[in-house]
Amino acid sequence: MQVPKFRQADLLHMMSYDQGGTHHSSLEYGRKSADQGKGILPAQQLTMGVPFYGRHSRSGEWTTYEDLVQKHWPLNPALDAVDVPGGASIGFNGVTTMSLKTNHTLQEGLAGVMIWEVGQDCRLQPVVHGSTTHVRTCPEDEASLLLAISRTLAAAKRVRMRMPGWRTGVDPTEL
Repeated sequence: MQVPKFRQADLLHMMSYDQGGTHHSSLEYGRKSADQGKGILPAQQLTMGVPFYGRHSRSGEWTTYEDLVQKHWPLNPALDAVDVPGGASIGFNGVTTMSLKTNHTLQEGLAGVMIWEVGQDCRLQPVVHGSTTHVRTCPEDEASLLLAISRTLAAAKRVRMRMPGWRTGVDPTEL
C-alpha cells in the first residue's frame, strides 16, 4: 500500500545490498527491493542502492570492488562472485549486473541508483590529493562500475545525475 501524498522525503534510498546468504546483492534482490519500495512510495521517489564492494560468503567481511579487480583480473564482466580459499566466495556486482540493475531502475521508473560507496570503484584517472597521487587502478575502462552505470544511462538517453530543478513540472504537494 502506497503512502498517500508522502511529503516527508524527496527520495528514499533503498539499501538493496547486504542481504544475508551466499550473495549479498543479487539482481533478484534488487528487483525485490524495488517492488517492495513501490508498495510504499511512488517509483520516482525511490533509488536502488548498489554496492561497489563484495562480501565474503562465510565471514561477511567486505572487499572493495577496486581490490577485487586488482586481485582477480582479468575479471569476466558477467561474474558476480570469485572463489576464495576454504571453499568460500566473495559476492559482488560485476559490470553486467550493474548495467542490468541500472536498466531495471529505468524500466521501473525509479529515480535512479544510489552507490555505496563510489570511492570503492577502480579509478579511471589518477587522483591528486596534496602531494600524493593515487594512480589509475582500472586495468581497462570496461572494468569500472561507475562507467558501466554511465554508459547504461547514456544508451537510454538519460541524464547521469540529478540537476537543480530535477522535479520541474511536479507539484510537491501532489506527492
